[in-house]
Formats: sequence, structure tokens, C-alpha cells
Amino acid sequence: MTRLLQNSAVTADPVLMTVHDRLGILGLGRLVTILSVSGPAGASMGYIEWLGLLQASPAEWDLLVTVLRELEVFTTHATDHPARIRFEPGPAWAPVWDAKPAHLTLMPNAAAWAAWCESELAMPGWLQSDPHTQALFRRWCASHVTVGEATEAVLLATAAGDLSPATLHHHLASLRKQALHKANQ
Repeated sequence: MTRLLQNSAVTADPVLMTVHDRLGILGLGRLVTILSVSGPAGASMGYIEWLGLLQASPAEWDLLVTVLRELEVFTTHATDHPARIRFEPGPAWAPVWDAKPAHLTLMPNAAAWAAWCESELAMPGWLQSDPHTQALFRRWCASHVTVGEATEAVLLATAAGDLSPATLHHHLASLRKQALHKANQ
């Protein structure tokens, strides 16, 4: 639940915004319930127990599990007891348990960066899916770009009047060079 506490607004978190957009406030409440029950180690309960805890119908349960799997928030699987279902934090939700400030958050995949750019920059869908933009997002994941670094690069690119992927990459590279130079002094 650290992620919920770190962000001053749900709109700053692409995973939470997607859950809200697809499942509404009830979906967010169910996610918070799962987080509070499972913690970093995960939780295992019977199907009926999950339905009762989340106050969900079987159809609502199916939709919730589908969305959380798609977002890689949780992985679910049957345990050694066939009637039990286990929730474990997925790769997209690892930062929840790290207790890092929000500006140090790493995005796990290009889709998470696209969601962040949509919510924070109002980036249109056609630009998010552009091959050059997707390549930029993949580079950011591979080089462990933080949300704070991306935000600084966006501010510089905005001041320059050019938010193209090449310009964003240029500003990010400059910021990193400055940080390395400062660290070496």
C-alpha cells in the first residue's frame, strides 16, 4: 500500500488510474483490500472466501482478476489445494513494497510508460503507439529511467518546444551526464 500513500493523487499512478477507469471506485477498493491482505508475500484463500472478502459476484471476480493479470499487478494461480487461489504481487507492482519516493519509481515495461505519459502528459494514443515512442520507452526500461528523470526531461523538452522522442532522449541523456559529472567531483 506504500504506492497509495506515496502518491498524493491516484491520477499520478498509471496502474491505479487504469484500475479506476476499467473497474471504477469499487475496483480500487477491491485492489486496496487485496493489497492489505496479501502484502509482499502474497495470500492464499478459497474462491468463496475471496468473493466474500471482496464482496464480489463471480462475474465481478472474473473481471477483477482479468484486469489485475493484464496490468501485471498480481499473478494468480491455483495452489496445491484445488479450491484455493493465491494472489502474489506481479512485476508491475514491485515498487509498492520498495517504499521509495514516487520520483524514484521505475516503470516495468513500455506499457507502463505509455500509461504514465497519457496520465501525466495527456499524450495521445497514436503517439504512445508510435514505433519510435515505443522504442524510447523500451530504452527507458532497459536503462532504469525513473519517473523523476523522465519528468525533468519532459520539462526541459517542453521549454524547448519539442516533445519528440528524440528530444526527450537527448534531454534525459544530458541530465544523466550532468548527474555523473556532479558525482565525480
